[in-house]
Amino acid sequence: MTGAEQAESRQDDSPPSMAAGGIRPAWWRWLLPLVFAAAMVGFGYGLGDRAFVFPEGAALAFGVLVVDKPDWVFSRWRLLVLPTACAVAGSVAVNLAMPKAAAEVLALFFAVALMQTVKGRLGPVVSAAVLPVVFGITTWIYPATVAGICLALVAMVSLPRWRPQGPAVVAAPPPSRWPWPALMLFVVIAVAWIALASLALPLPPVALAPPLLVAGLEWCAQGAGPPRVAVRRWALLVTAAAVGGLASWVSPVIHGGIAPAQALAASAAQLAAVGVVLIVLAWTGEYLYPALAIALVPALVAPISPGPYLLAIGIGAAALYGGATVCAGTGRIVHTVFSRVARAATEQP
Repeated sequence: MTGAEQAESRQDDSPPSMAAGGIRPAWWRWLLPLVFAAAMVGFGYGLGDRAFVFPEGAALAFGVLVVDKPDWVFSRWRLLVLPTACAVAGSVAVNLAMPKAAAEVLALFFAVALMQTVKGRLGPVVSAAVLPVVFGITTWIYPATVAGICLALVAMVSLPRWRPQGPAVVAAPPPSRWPWPALMLFVVIAVAWIALASLALPLPPVALAPPLLVAGLEWCAQGAGPPRVAVRRWALLVTAAAVGGLASWVSPVIHGGIAPAQALAASAAQLAAVGVVLIVLAWTGEYLYPALAIALVPALVAPISPGPYLLAIGIGAAALYGGATVCAGTGRIVHTVFSRVARAATEQP
């Protein structure tokens, strides 16, 4: 990476509380992702359609309303258009006559190209594009749900009471693209994992859970190191998978005809899972927003047992974090060696 790209990665690597000018989020803001999760799960159980559950919706609410990520709140039209456009693209890709792995890669490429074209560093748009392909969601309720969530977020940050107040948000620079070296690393690792998980390894689709790809993108953008941070973030994702898997295990599958009392109890279990993950994020100070989405994925793909889900998420997260860390570390070593050889060559008489 260049010096500017390294500085940008370091800025992105800081806790979101620091990215918003060092102002710790007000306690009541931590409740807002639960509101969005409640709406998604409530509509899903109430109307009997899993397409109302967009797991990354809770993550978007966390980034916009809790920690005021500048890249997300600086341009409201990007916040609305990018996830919606990618959700539409994913809904088109899932219906194309092509192998599933190819459609997943196509949706991934569309999301990456769109982000770079309009200078929108919103990681969740990758999930918005790939999710319908991975989990076979063919109804147009899904992109409508994504649009509704984004519209609600835009409306909330447009009101003075909900508007981010952190100095870094108020004085944020114009939106920028993802650093190209980091983005290329992510694309290589993501495509390789899609190919392995879809074609070579006997893994369930949740091993390709789109929030894992979002976590991989953020990891690459932050320099893919050091390894101890990767292990910590892997543990957070696995914890979220355990909590979400347990909540889904005690809840009925989303379908029509569920009694109101049963739907209410199931919704409460899903919200409890999201609440636990929020507590873990606050306690650790590692604001890994894809963990919120990982906690909600089981509600979308149920029925699934907690054990297989936990194992699949653990393998997927390890592959993406580990692959990016190894490739980035190898690249840094090669760059250092060549730099020293070139310097020694120029110093010789």
